Amino acid sequence: MALRYGVDPRAMSTLPGLDPETLDNDLIRVPNHTMWSICELITLTGIAEAGVAAGASIAPGALDSWGYLFATGDSLADGLRAAAHYSPAVTDPTAAFEVVEDGRLLTVRYRGIEAVPRLSFLHEWVMGMLLRRVQDATSTAATPIRVSFAHAAPRSHRYLTHAFATANIEFDAAASEITFIDPEAGTPPTPRDPELDRIVTRYTEMMMTSAKAPPDWHSTFLQVVSDALARDEVSLDAIANRLCMSTRTLQRRFEEQGTSWRDEVEAVRHEKTLRLLGETDLTVESVASRVGYADARTLRKAFLRWTGQTPDAYRRASRV
Repeated sequence: MALRYGVDPRAMSTLPGLDPETLDNDLIRVPNHTMWSICELITLTGIAEAGVAAGASIAPGALDSWGYLFATGDSLADGLRAAAHYSPAVTDPTAAFEVVEDGRLLTVRYRGIEAVPRLSFLHEWVMGMLLRRVQDATSTAATPIRVSFAHAAPRSHRYLTHAFATANIEFDAAASEITFIDPEAGTPPTPRDPELDRIVTRYTEMMMTSAKAPPDWHSTFLQVVSDALARDEVSLDAIANRLCMSTRTLQRRFEEQGTSWRDEVEAVRHEKTLRLLGETDLTVESVASRVGYADARTLRKAFLRWTGQTPDAYRRASRV
């Protein structure tokens, strides 16, 4: 969506968690600060309707199993409560979703995350997404009777009136929320299969408890260098390119951590050499080749500097 609204790809190239390996792994969560940064970048485009349009465009399945929870249970209220309960499967656990029932009125409240400014894009995205999910769950063109936003009013909110099909829109609220009239109690939102509901719920719970953060840039850097050593392709330009950042950005990150390109590559060679000597029977010549040294003599000299002993002495001691 950011690219669609004209955000420069270079502005996102250094954000962690956007590499194909992360995006293709259902159990790895894109870092929250990456998501907030993308929200800010889209906000800076000045396209007022971007948030609500992005939320409304999310088709079933785009949010994995979580999006299907809206259609589980014996009523729309049940589905909304299930989605609110399992919202940590798709967002930061501190972002509170709450379902409030008042007679036949159903309100979904979103308080967002305190550490994040009340970006209009983010809150309008969430309200637009909730509207789309309710419409998909009920198989109707359900329209809210009221929508509130935690952010300040824009110069014109005509696009919101059009998107939510209601003029009852408020701003500067304590929380962003959207209110519907609940269908008749006991009426499922759509024809449903209780066993499928159970499977979707259990899978969402598994996703929520199994999700993990992607490795940070430094961990990724160490792995990229380790892989490149065996191919003798270790250079600042090559590694920076693999990390989708400029050489200057990479060097700046080293400076921030009080280290340098040379020290970091040396550390990878050191760790990989210790592992190969301790876990394999490769000759010192072969180990030297795998860690990017021209010959065994160069490795022995470096190893003596690292440990104060020769590779052969270290191998014997590690296997006693």
